Amino acid sequence: MDKIMENIVGIIFLNFLIVLTLALITREFWCWWFKQNKIVKLLEDINNKLEKTMNNEQSHTNIQNNVEPNRNSGANLYKENVYTEGDIKGVYKQYNSEDNLKETNNSNEVKEEIICECGKKLNKNDKFCMNCGKKLKE
Repeated sequence: MDKIMENIVGIIFLNFLIVLTLALITREFWCWWFKQNKIVKLLEDINNKLEKTMNNEQSHTNIQNNVEPNRNSGANLYKENVYTEGDIKGVYKQYNSEDNLKETNNSNEVKEEIICECGKKLNKNDKFCMNCGKKLKE
């Protein structure tokens, strides 16, 4: 009876090792298939590089960044004009005045209209009526 129990324990232990080995091989295949190992390695590399840059930035915090107000002026790159805030406001008012809006709305209207027999208003450049399809006289 002891021999049978030893054989059963040995068989169970051997089966456990075989299943564990197959599980580990399957896991490696799964990770290879979905590139998990490569992703983990890349994430570790990124983490290491970030730690290095953070350490470098902490060592450079004593540098003062002085901003010169003259360098941040309203001059354009070609040094032609320097625009002040008043100039910009004047241009803004000019383009947003009600008179200019009325002029642009009136300029979009059709100046010369032709009325078709069906009653539709048409542009003088139209060749035929879009409503009834009748060809217009030129």
